[in-house]
Amino acid sequence: MVNEPYNSFVYNGIKQWANEKNVELGHPRIEQPAPSIRSEKSGDKTTILIDPSKLDPTSPAYYWSFYDLTRVAYKTASFARDYPDEKEYRHSLKEEANALRAVAEIASKDFKAGKTKLLDVSLHNLIKLYESGFLESYVLYARADSGIARDYVAYRATNRDKLRRYWLEVVIGG
Repeated sequence: MVNEPYNSFVYNGIKQWANEKNVELGHPRIEQPAPSIRSEKSGDKTTILIDPSKLDPTSPAYYWSFYDLTRVAYKTASFARDYPDEKEYRHSLKEEANALRAVAEIASKDFKAGKTKLLDVSLHNLIKLYESGFLESYVLYARADSGIARDYVAYRATNRDKLRRYWLEVVIGG
């Protein structure tokens, strides 16, 4: 799985193994609400539009607004710096992991401080991934699109063990 994550034959083989061994496979369930923040670019200016109904700190949508804000900021301010050889923006592992990390860090801090009960399963799962150091692995396997998939080989070069552990501890052992 670590060598060819986007090959359907590999997934089918793992599913067959799981069926034979009666093992359930699954990435953590993380469901996001509809975006609360969007941006509009006009010339050299970017306007950020925020849905005020999503900013109630007692709602899980509040924490997910940091995901949206981080992605907007990354696209406009960080992508060109992180990927200087790429002429056009693409969704990347760094962007997605940073956005999920922002949500997890803020939600975890508020939860530990007793500011929220965080009854939302998705936020609990995200915090667990964050605290386990598996955010990037989760993104590469469970949330990858064509842009994120382009970052897989470089990430694998220095994080092969983490990718393997994600499968063993989270997908198979979770």
